[in-house]
Amino acid sequence: AGSMIQERQQVFYEAKEDLPPLVVFVEGTTSNGSTLLPFRTGAFVGGYPLTIKIIRYPFQSFDPAYETIDDLEHILKLLTQVYNRIQVLELPVYTPSSQEAEDPRLFADNVRKFMA
Repeated sequence: AGSMIQERQQVFYEAKEDLPPLVVFVEGTTSNGSTLLPFRTGAFVGGYPLTIKIIRYPFQSFDPAYETIDDLEHILKLLTQVYNRIQVLELPVYTPSSQEAEDPRLFADNVRKFMA
């Protein structure tokens, strides 16, 4: 999987035309939002600069990211809230050092620290 992601990243960065951004959710799952989970390394294998976005769902009674219930119950709980909010925070572009570009695990760990 890492080589396929790396190939897609290379196509994206070398493209002469505008392409939609390649979006990767590096935690690989959702959580309760209290902490960042360890990142998977697939997005970091190419060693390319990253535009980092943090997505949060501030909620009062039901967390829209909650995923351990069936779809119908999830939709009903979403619809019983007056509104659902989302916050998208954009951090500065993270450019990896030469050491990070060679080591996806180091790159992933350092980006995670940067985000925290």
